[in-house]
Formats: sequence, C-alpha cells, structure tokens
Amino acid sequence: MKEVSIITIGNEIVKGRTVNTNASEIAMAFTKMGFYVSRHTSIPDDCKIISETLTVSLKDFPITVTTGGLGPTFDDMTVKCLAHGLGARLELNQEAMNIIEEKYKRLNLPLTDERRKMALFPEGAMIIKNTVGTAPGLIFTLNSHMIFCLPGVPKEMRSMLPDVLNLSGKSGLNYLSMEFNVSGIMESSMAPFIKILMKEYEDSIFIKTHPISDEINEPKLIVELYSLSDKTEETKIKMNDIKTKIENWVNNQIGSNSLTKDKK
Repeated sequence: MKEVSIITIGNEIVKGRTVNTNASEIAMAFTKMGFYVSRHTSIPDDCKIISETLTVSLKDFPITVTTGGLGPTFDDMTVKCLAHGLGARLELNQEAMNIIEEKYKRLNLPLTDERRKMALFPEGAMIIKNTVGTAPGLIFTLNSHMIFCLPGVPKEMRSMLPDVLNLSGKSGLNYLSMEFNVSGIMESSMAPFIKILMKEYEDSIFIKTHPISDEINEPKLIVELYSLSDKTEETKIKMNDIKTKIENWVNNQIGSNSLTKDKK
C-alpha cells in the first residue's frame, strides 16, 4: 500500500486566516487513485520546521506532496529549506528560468532577483510546469521516495495535480465507496453494531457514520463504506452485504422501540 503525506506550508494556513482546501483536494485525488493518505500536516513559514518536516516525510513516506512557499516573496522558502534539509545545493533550473523569463517578458516586467529565485531548485530536482501561474513546481526523488512541491494558490495547485498523480505511478489498489441514509436511530446507538461489523469483515471495509440532523429528536445518518482493495468484485459484494445488515438492524431496532412504546 503506497502511503501519501500531505504538507501545507504557510502562516496564513496555520493561524486560520486561509482555509486549507488544498489538502482535502489532494487527499481525495490520491484516495480515488487507490493510494492511502495517512497524514495531513500544516506548518508555518519557519525554515527549521519546514526543513525538518519535509526531510522526515521524504524519508518515511513513498510520496510527499507540499503546497505553498514557492513564490517570489521573502516568506516563500520551501525550496531553500528542502535543499537545506537534504544537504543539497541550490542550482538554476534552466527550463524553469526560460519559462519565468518568457512570462515576465510578455508582461513587460523586469526579471528581479525575487523572480529569478523561483528558478532555483535543489540539485537533481525536476520541474513541474505551472500552466496557470508563474512559480513552477518540482519533484525530487530519493531512494524511490518522491516529494512534490506545488504552489499554494489553489487554481495553480489544481492545474498541476494531474501531472503529480501521473508521476506517482500505480498504487495497485482500487478505491471503492458506497453511501446510504438511515433514519430513526442515533449514531451512538448504532456504534456497537458498527464495531461488530468492522470486526466481522476484518477491517477490510471502513464503516463511518455521519449525523446530518438533530441526533436526539430526529436522528438521520449517512453511512459511508469505503475500502482500498485489489479485489473489486468481492469488495462490492461485501459492501452490499453490510448495507443490507445495517438496514435490517435499523428496521429491527425501530420496530422493537415501537412495540415497547405501544405496550406503555
């Protein structure tokens, strides 16, 4: 199972000024491709923290994806801090430099040191083209472990994500999911039965309940089933079995409660 670590960089994320939509979009995209997203981390614009977090993640996870810190301002330091953590020197990536030069030439703007900085990559890193904005992304590989550094602007990140998924290879698993609604039963009442089902199916299918109304007065739940599996048809059958068992259990519980109320 290929594990993915997602790291979002920026004071604006950590302090809550900006909602972290990047992490959720990246996570869902990888999950649908059959990867197991095992960690979301948000860190500030602090070079020591960035360096340590990125190098540890690169070592521990087959795939690490970062967003933020690739721009021209003083607090955009992801690439520099990654290079520092790796013990790699920064070098001019000529492909990135050509793209940046061309973009600012079209805008009739000077190529300042701050703009040139966006073309400095750790030695051995490769470019991921940014078709929406200016700052290119990068991919660095270490002992088959990959780290992808993407811009923090959501539309720029989004435009580069297909390339990241393609470069990440195959997970070997399929993501399967099913959702259905149940009414008249509280989440806390269903919890023991869900625990039994999880054990019965040996945790091969994760069962999650999501309350969508007043739990006490008018309980309604969305039941979510999902799995990463290489046995697609078998997993689909199991999911349908679980759905039937939950619906029957809920109906039996509601029926028992109605009989109890009638006797009173």
